[in-house]
Amino acid sequence: AHARLVKSVPEAGSRTTDIDKVVLTFSEKLEAAFSGAQLVNEAGKPVAAPAAIAGDSITLATPGLKPGRYRVYWHSVGQDTHRMEGSFQFTVLP
Repeated sequence: AHARLVKSVPEAGSRTTDIDKVVLTFSEKLEAAFSGAQLVNEAGKPVAAPAAIAGDSITLATPGLKPGRYRVYWHSVGQDTHRMEGSFQFTVLP
């Protein structure tokens, strides 16, 4: 099995007014040295959002996000050493 994304908060395509972190949950424990995520704004520029990897999840600290569209790019490696990657978008409302 590969470490697939099974849940995100906020959910892909969602619209939210209050967000202080993005949490990605995967189908199995991650190899922290080979997994990660990055947040970019609607212009495609990286947003400072430190990532913490623990167990089967990646958490991005996102306090004070301004209104706009954001995309999360992630990559995961589980115990089988196969790399998975993907992205999703969400919107922060004023």
